Amino acid sequence: MMKKILLILFCIPIALLVLICLISQIVPDKPPKDFLIVHNFVDLKQMDNISKYRSCAGHRNMPQYTQEPNSSAKHYMQSNVRRDSGEKVKIFAPFDGYIVHPLSQGVTLVPASSKFPWWPFNQWRFNVEPVHTLPQYGGIVNKVKAGDLIGYFSDDRYKGDPQPFGDLDIVVGVTAIPPQFKDGNGEPWKRMESVFNYMSDEVFAEYKAAIPGLEDRKDLTVPLSWRKVHPCTYRAGGGPYFDIGKPEDLSIEEQNVYLGVNIKDLETIKKRTIVGPGGVPEVGKVCDYLNNRFNLDGKTPLICAKQDNKMIWTYGEN
Repeated sequence: MMKKILLILFCIPIALLVLICLISQIVPDKPPKDFLIVHNFVDLKQMDNISKYRSCAGHRNMPQYTQEPNSSAKHYMQSNVRRDSGEKVKIFAPFDGYIVHPLSQGVTLVPASSKFPWWPFNQWRFNVEPVHTLPQYGGIVNKVKAGDLIGYFSDDRYKGDPQPFGDLDIVVGVTAIPPQFKDGNGEPWKRMESVFNYMSDEVFAEYKAAIPGLEDRKDLTVPLSWRKVHPCTYRAGGGPYFDIGKPEDLSIEEQNVYLGVNIKDLETIKKRTIVGPGGVPEVGKVCDYLNNRFNLDGKTPLICAKQDNKMIWTYGEN
């Protein structure tokens, strides 16, 4: 009798886990009507660059078991605020709803219409990381209004990294378990879409004003036709991180695909090189962007490299 009881006690949690996994696979085709970004979640004055949806920026991050070419189905937003400046990068609530405990370091929101905001599956979520939420949002479910200041960019991810600027990861989608593990990355998202698909015209107008040439939301998504002809490739040794080669060798179109669209302008990376506090690049001077290159008058190029936990200009290869 005791063995049967122990067997039942052992099987019940396994059966519940299997049931939750099966239930989590149910994904609504569309989010509710109030899943709409009516307030910008960042101050664009604090941003320098945003990657396109389905780009080769960063690393592989895709919906589970997708058959599409490898890419990143999130947007990366690079801040122009130096991490050592003391200035905080602000994060705002994009709509009326709830902050819920995210599945990773950051902040996750569901809309006000959610009947079970604490439930991590079967509903569309807005996720941004790395973020430290304000103390008043420390509960399991926290009600917010669109435009509320909810937190700041978190520097924890970059400790020990000399890169002076940080990235925000922006994801819109639905999670499911178990995650798919492929090419060195765990994929918790069953469905992923561009954040610009669920943004009001008024908020999108802010991006149009900040990015010259931007007219349509689809301009911030890399078309499938392009991805099939120009597949993302991994760094030596395999995934999940992509290798884009030498940035200055890319055409303007390729820069926009692989590196992202500059908030300030759409010039080439050569013209928007940031050389850091040292002015014109010279060997030994401090530089800002790791692996950034600078070639003046056809001379041997300089590359921004990490040395002794600092980033300085060194000689590169022609």
